[in-house]
Amino acid sequence: MVTARRSAASHILRASCMLTDQVGDAVYIRSAMNSFYKVAKANPAILDKMPAIGVIIKKWGYTNVLIQVAGEIRGVYDGLSPGRQYWVGPEARPVRFTDLSSDPGTRYLAQELGSALDLEVLLLSPSHIVTSVLG
Repeated sequence: MVTARRSAASHILRASCMLTDQVGDAVYIRSAMNSFYKVAKANPAILDKMPAIGVIIKKWGYTNVLIQVAGEIRGVYDGLSPGRQYWVGPEARPVRFTDLSSDPGTRYLAQELGSALDLEVLLLSPSHIVTSVLG
């Protein structure tokens, strides 16, 4: 019997980003042509800038990046709460759901990014569902 396993490399994409995008930012696809992606920082306040498809894990030059779309992200975040779910936050960084909106009555978009396995390990599995939530 043969068992197929996905390699970690299948969860990594090369892309081009905006100058201001940083390692750790959740990103959405701005455009794609011939399997080359242009991405930008996701913004849960603007529907056209969601959903996030992954997280920048490496940046070189001004706009060249590696995007991880699934699996364990190590060495990018710290201070995570093991066992907690994390969502795309206002600065396109993972936040706990309860931290999404501190302004009651404000409508925002919610998308789950994944769960913390450790203080510095996020198991990335972005939901493809973006929900409008009233804070």
